[in-house]
Amino acid sequence: MIKKISAVLVIFNKLPDRKNISKILESGISNLLVINNNPDYKSSDFLFLNDIRNTSFIDNKNINGLAGAYNKAIKFYKDNKIECSHILFLDDDSNFESLKLFLESNLTQEILSSDKEAVIGPRYIESATGIYGKCVKLTRLCFKVTSPTNPDLIKVSFIINSFSIWPKETILKIGNYDEKLKIDHVDTDYCMRANQLGIPIFINNAVTFEHTIGNRVAYNFLGFKLQSSGHNIERKSLIIKNTRILMFRYGLKNPGFFALCFVRLIYEFVSVMIAEESKFKKISFMFKALIYK
Repeated sequence: MIKKISAVLVIFNKLPDRKNISKILESGISNLLVINNNPDYKSSDFLFLNDIRNTSFIDNKNINGLAGAYNKAIKFYKDNKIECSHILFLDDDSNFESLKLFLESNLTQEILSSDKEAVIGPRYIESATGIYGKCVKLTRLCFKVTSPTNPDLIKVSFIINSFSIWPKETILKIGNYDEKLKIDHVDTDYCMRANQLGIPIFINNAVTFEHTIGNRVAYNFLGFKLQSSGHNIERKSLIIKNTRILMFRYGLKNPGFFALCFVRLIYEFVSVMIAEESKFKKISFMFKALIYK
């Protein structure tokens, strides 16, 4: 059976142009759904999409953040009975240069051609710092963080949403994204729900793509090269709040995930103190987000 991949592109930071839209469609995508998530953009800014075949548009205007946009996409696929076997999620803060390479990779095709449900994405590199995203695998009581160099399939517990390919059947099983989380860790929550269903998640370590998260700042700490997100106070507070929510949502039954969230919280506070401006103001708001609902 030939696998048909449909793509969802969420727009927030910059308006798309014909070049990027064509690059996505020419990579082997059967159809593309573009979702505007910037309330300052007008529907008229996207009228050029009407002239591009196999392209649809939804104006979400950032209602309930990324989760709201993804849920609009899921509803669109259900209501319009779009024929596809897999759905590829893309954010506009990703570089699409390696998309075709990722889709045509033998490792990607190995997962897509399997009769078993599985999720796959390439290894991401932070655009601002050049630091590779780490591979995280939960164990029963803890977690493992690795940065493998071998060009193989790496089984992980989490994957960032952009460039990830999900079987449509899997998405329908898991259901909607949690709109209470809005933006940060909506993908972490979705991966945990996939983990609970026993659906494996893989990184194709033979392909990388550049992706921008916040305003990353690289720094050295105890001999390790790390990076701070550089988000504003509102987003920092949301990151802390959502980490706390997920920590108790899943961590009480999964000690490994509880430990991961605990380390992530420490990491966020340390990163602000070492690498970011407005340290004490951010720390104050982050503590409030950690303690109060």
